[in-house]
Amino acid sequence: MSLTAAKPSRCFQKIAEGGEFKTRLVCFPFAGDALPASAFRRWQRHLRHETALWAARYPGRAERMNDPHPEAVHDLVGELAEAYSRESVAPTVFLGHSMGALVAFELARRLRDTAHAPARMIVSAFFAPQSLTRERDEYGQGDDELLRRLDALGGTPAEVLRNEELRKLLLPTIRADFNACDRYIYRHAAPLDCRLIAMGGYSDPLVGEQDISKWQDQTQGEFRVKMFPGGHFYLFSEEAESLVLWTLMQELKHLRADLTPMWG
Repeated sequence: MSLTAAKPSRCFQKIAEGGEFKTRLVCFPFAGDALPASAFRRWQRHLRHETALWAARYPGRAERMNDPHPEAVHDLVGELAEAYSRESVAPTVFLGHSMGALVAFELARRLRDTAHAPARMIVSAFFAPQSLTRERDEYGQGDDELLRRLDALGGTPAEVLRNEELRKLLLPTIRADFNACDRYIYRHAAPLDCRLIAMGGYSDPLVGEQDISKWQDQTQGEFRVKMFPGGHFYLFSEEAESLVLWTLMQELKHLRADLTPMWG
């Protein structure tokens, strides 16, 4: 499927631009996130004014409700790459959670050797892409099985799963996102050059620390694994929030320090 290129403002929500920002944090949400910016918006008050905070907007939800869902991750990445390439250049950290980790990774590969390539990558709660070598059908089952899996992962409030109207609204988007991930097949390419941090939750029932550590093969730069208390959605949990924010702020601080001679 070939997606119609959307305007940059439709593909990325600029949550906070700050003043004269020197760095940019671009966040890529998890599958089925109906309001992509909401999960990351609360970080805004913790970031320095030099950092712009953006969130990718996937088709089929929120302001893009009438846009067709992408059939594959590569379709979505192609659209995002075209839009992001029209944006201003800034020293950038890409952060992707769950499905967003895969999207951020493939976008970084697409932007490789361009001025828009990220200086640093943070991938969270997802398998290293080289382990995805064939199509899968993890979420092709009926609604009951899909709901059971969502409940096991956490992150979706129980009242949402019990509400028939909300289920009818959200399940098509969730299923479409999961199916796009299931269709992903890794294409071999040279590792990225940027620093890469792979993060996960100690209690994640889907992606374990061993899975997280395999991301090391995807960079020639510095690599770190960081594990946090919590499950698959630890990134947004109260018990891990302060630790996650400290990690983000350290990465942005070091990025500013590394690039000060270049960017002033």
